[in-house]
Amino acid sequence: MMETEYTKYKAFENYLKKEGWYIYGGNILTPDNYVVNAPAMLEGYLASSDILACYTLSGDLQKEEMPIQAKTIVYDQPIIDAYKPDIKEGRWLKNADIGTNTVEAVIASNSYGIGLGDTLTIHEYGAASEDSPVSVEIVGILADDAEYYDISFSDNMINYKNLFASVSKGKQDEPVLLMSREDIINTENGSELLLMQGTVLLTWKEGITDEEKKRNIKYMSEHCFIAQKEELSVVIQKSRKEITGELQKYVPVLACGLLLTVISSLCVGVIVSKQQWKYLAVYNMLGLPWNRCVWIQTVTYIIIEGISLIASILIICILKLFSLTDNMAIGFGAWQFIFCIGISLICAATVIVQSLLVKKVPPYRLWQRE
Repeated sequence: MMETEYTKYKAFENYLKKEGWYIYGGNILTPDNYVVNAPAMLEGYLASSDILACYTLSGDLQKEEMPIQAKTIVYDQPIIDAYKPDIKEGRWLKNADIGTNTVEAVIASNSYGIGLGDTLTIHEYGAASEDSPVSVEIVGILADDAEYYDISFSDNMINYKNLFASVSKGKQDEPVLLMSREDIINTENGSELLLMQGTVLLTWKEGITDEEKKRNIKYMSEHCFIAQKEELSVVIQKSRKEITGELQKYVPVLACGLLLTVISSLCVGVIVSKQQWKYLAVYNMLGLPWNRCVWIQTVTYIIIEGISLIASILIICILKLFSLTDNMAIGFGAWQFIFCIGISLICAATVIVQSLLVKKVPPYRLWQRE
């Protein structure tokens, strides 16, 4: 849970740390009332600014001539690269394929029966049905509780949690459909199908003046319907406070889990060591130095832990190979490896402490006692 929450916070932290504004709105137009459908197009009317935005389709979505009502969200490529929602079938979006007239899409479970491998079509508003429609191939199905980049509402807006919406469980009459802007504009007449709408992160470039900032905000206010807006400096402060509070919820559970792990490891270590004492006592009486006896005990731990570690990695790899970990909190990474090292150090400390205590007992006494 901690890793999942931190992943959401970290995904767009680099953007939230910049100077600029968070804006949620739509119907962004140029001064001569043309629809804005690309970040470069809007940046041309702003001074020293960068845009990271979402878009919606400006066209009819169909499946075999049957109209489809869906919440379509089209992302700039950096958004696709920054955050991957949970997928229960198929895969997440890749980089745009400029060689085809087909667009990749990920959809939520739906009442239309649209599934993996199905093809939809997008027709420009007012265009004839035979006029070069854009094909949409479904390459992934969102998990029933997946969170995706959009907007959600709360009392303490805006923080990192408000950058995500959640898929409603069960089949939806109006499912969410996620696509890539670069993928769409590389199709024939694809740029005519987009309208900038949704979350917009407006960030300032280095060297921008206060006057230019004011002009930029004035332009957005006059040429865009704004439902929510907030300075990124405030957003990042709220986000840091929110992630701290979220992680603190899990600290007691994590502490109990770690305590249980340490206690169980110490108990197992004591039992295994105690079983070896009588053999080590015999080795010592036969002339093996006590330090070498301790080394035998240490190597035993290393072998046991090595076999456990290798077995765990193999099991996880097999589960991932057959996509059995998609809905499971299981994995292997840096943090898991650090905890394995920590347990190994605890076991090593147990051996050292016991060896120092046992070393004071004559070996024949130790052998008799055991």
